[in-house]
Amino acid sequence: MKKFLLSAALVLGSVAVANAQVGFKVDANLGFSNIDINISQLSPKMIPGYRVSGAVEIPFAGDVSTGLFYFSPGLTVLSKGAKLEAESLAPGTKIEVTARPHYLQVPLQLGARFRFAENMGVSLQFGPYLSYGFAGKAKAELTNSRGKIEEDINLFEDSFILDGSFKVKAPLERFDYGATIQAALEFSRFYAQVGTDIGFANVASDTNEDTLGKENKIKNYDFFVGVGIRF
Repeated sequence: MKKFLLSAALVLGSVAVANAQVGFKVDANLGFSNIDINISQLSPKMIPGYRVSGAVEIPFAGDVSTGLFYFSPGLTVLSKGAKLEAESLAPGTKIEVTARPHYLQVPLQLGARFRFAENMGVSLQFGPYLSYGFAGKAKAELTNSRGKIEEDINLFEDSFILDGSFKVKAPLERFDYGATIQAALEFSRFYAQVGTDIGFANVASDTNEDTLGKENKIKNYDFFVGVGIRF
C-alpha cells in the first residue's frame, strides 16, 4: 500500500518538475458503477457513487489555438460496486447484497484539446489505469417469512458473520486494472466531463469453476459525470 502511494506521488512530482508548461486540474464526479459477473443466480444492478480526481497535463505536441496533445497522469479516489439480488433455493427467501469497494486509482492518459471559440473547447482522453482497493464492505440482507437478517462483509479481508460462528472469505482481490475514456466541454478554466472505466481484471478472489464448469468472474465498470477546474 505504501509503495503504491509513493510510486504515484513520485510520478506526479517528477513530471511536474520536468516540464514548465505542466498544468494541474481537479474534478469532482458522480459515478454509476456496476459489475460484470457470471456467477449463476446473481443479478447485478447499478449503484451511485463518488469520484474525486487530480491530474497533471504535460503538452508534447501542437498548441492551444490549433490543437494541443498532452500526457495526463493522475490520482483518483472513487467507489465502485453493485447491488446483487438472488432468489434463494428456499421458497419465499430473498437475498440482496450491496457491495461498495473504495479504490485509489492511477490513470495514465493521452489527451487532445481543441478550441472552437476564444474561451471554449473540447477535450478527449483515454488510457489505462491501475487501482488498489483500500476499503470496502458489502451489506447482505436475507429476507423470509421469519423476518430479516443483516450482515456486513469485508470485501478485501475475511469476515466472521452470524455472531462469529461462520467465516466468509474475502470476495474481491485488491488490485484492478482497465481503461478509461472521457470527454470534456471547456469554458475558460472550467470544464464539465463524462467518462467510463472498463475493468479488464477478474477481481474475484475465488476463481474456481462452478457446477457448469465456468470460471467465476467479476469485472468492474462504471460511468461518471462531473465538473472541474484547471490551474
